[in-house]
Amino acid sequence: MTIKTNRLTSILFAFSLLLGAPLFATTFYVDASNGNDSNNGTSTSTAWKSVAKAQQAPLKGGDALLFKRGQTFNGRFSLSYSGSAGNPITIGAYGDGARPVISSLGSYNHTFTSQGGNVWKANTPPSVSIERLGLATTELLKATSLSDLNAKYNWYYDGQLYIYSTQNLSSTVLRYSKESTAFSASNRSYVDIKDIQIDGGNRTSMSLSSTSNVNLINVQAGNFTRVALSIQNTTNNMLIDKCVFDSQFTLDYFDAGTDSSTQRGTDDGVEVGGTTSNIEIKNSLFKDWGHSSINIYGTPGSGDVKDIKLHHNEMTAPHLPYGGRLAVDGNAHHVEIYNNYVHDVSNPSQINGHDNHFHHNIIDGVIRSPLHLSRQAGKGIAIQSYVGPVFNNLYENNLFMNTEDEGIYGSASYGMGDIYNNTIRNNIFYDCGKLNNGLMIRFNNSTHIRNNTITNNVFYSPLSTKTFSYHDSKNWLTLAEWEAAARNGDVIKNNSNQKPEFVSLANKNYHLANSSTFLSYGVKPKALYDYAGQAITAPYALGVYQASAGSALEPISVAPAEPTATEPTLKEPAQPSFKAGPWKATPPQNGEKKGVME
Repeated sequence: MTIKTNRLTSILFAFSLLLGAPLFATTFYVDASNGNDSNNGTSTSTAWKSVAKAQQAPLKGGDALLFKRGQTFNGRFSLSYSGSAGNPITIGAYGDGARPVISSLGSYNHTFTSQGGNVWKANTPPSVSIERLGLATTELLKATSLSDLNAKYNWYYDGQLYIYSTQNLSSTVLRYSKESTAFSASNRSYVDIKDIQIDGGNRTSMSLSSTSNVNLINVQAGNFTRVALSIQNTTNNMLIDKCVFDSQFTLDYFDAGTDSSTQRGTDDGVEVGGTTSNIEIKNSLFKDWGHSSINIYGTPGSGDVKDIKLHHNEMTAPHLPYGGRLAVDGNAHHVEIYNNYVHDVSNPSQINGHDNHFHHNIIDGVIRSPLHLSRQAGKGIAIQSYVGPVFNNLYENNLFMNTEDEGIYGSASYGMGDIYNNTIRNNIFYDCGKLNNGLMIRFNNSTHIRNNTITNNVFYSPLSTKTFSYHDSKNWLTLAEWEAAARNGDVIKNNSNQKPEFVSLANKNYHLANSSTFLSYGVKPKALYDYAGQAITAPYALGVYQASAGSALEPISVAPAEPTATEPTLKEPAQPSFKAGPWKATPPQNGEKKGVME
């Protein structure tokens, strides 16, 4: 019997080596209600209880650490292990119900002393510069100075904590996070993080630094933090799929005033910096971020962010007077952005850097931020040498519509480099410049904007035929005048200002009608597939769809359907200061094709 057992073990071991899989993988369980840290953690009946104990799990490649669904686990979680190629470690969930929540939020009691005028000062202030603050279960809206404290903007921190209240707060529980991040990983590899929710983190909910092959699948992050996910330093080979990055920040500060601070507790949904490469972000929802939904930034001279794919995502910020856009800037290159839906935002997306491909995206509804009216921030996208030159980018087959300012804005006014060798083609601009006399494109007066190509686009406005500003802020031009005014090596030709007929604007069906001349008005794109995942063949259409269709397709579905303990409904209450736009339904989107940079 011993000989047979040893022989079987040897056979299984050899077979495991061929498959690249561990012979004996272990699953550890964590149960906040019925667990006990004295248990061995290897079954649901002998589960551990705390995050602190879970971090001591002796994990190796192929092992899993699972948290029970429907429960909240308090404490900061830091990855202290790595898997191996073909044998990742899994951090995930078990049981039924909503995602388990790992939260760094704490409840704290403070005593206060009255400062007069309903302002109270904490006698022992928080030891960290808190970003978001709750009073019991209600989040409070941050003031930008002590003098601005009032019944609406009711807390301020400058090393001391002040709260506006009509009563003494000494018996009230405050909620905030003392930890800079709730979930972190540094110098780790081959870990799949799945089916969990991360709350809190004073700076970030999740922080990944110098990681490789650490993936996020069906993760929710962003509640009660400034940044949902920060990816920094030398991070590569990462997949983010079917995630929800929702700040859950819905406090109204539309009336804060012109030139008021835009940051009231939220910043970026996902920020990508450092020296990063080979990151794919897809099928995910970004909601209510006060700077950008996604911010990809390579620091000129030191940071090199490259080979990034962003596709099939939805980005929106219906509750914020500034935020929600997509940002690609600095030394970010070979970034492919396609099949994304950006809507109901209040500042322009920045698509800069170099050698990037922006195609088959829908930008529908951009208002001027009431906090920065002088900027006229209701633009579709901005192409600007804000922190470095912008060159060799391709913007094709996108749909820009319902923007209060121009669809595309080009500016080299920052003195950080030229804007050159970029191509804008096969796009549809529909009813842009709604508050700017139908303005479609504006190029600032600069010799540093040069050698760009703008061809085979349609620019339609019901307001005016003089809808182009080209190196002259005083005299707006018709389409013919604009094309004739081309200089600095720019090529501007074969564009149209006729109305593109969609199948149904009311139903968000942005296929061109069967009779549209724009179904064959384009030139051959670099992209291989359209917004619906259809292969692109001649003749080449303008906009996001290759061909016409008689009825709307199934709506986009970027967020997982799984119920979540704290995830709010996506029904968006009306904001009195927000201009209502036609973004009540989500546009159709079927299929999922890879891009051209694979």
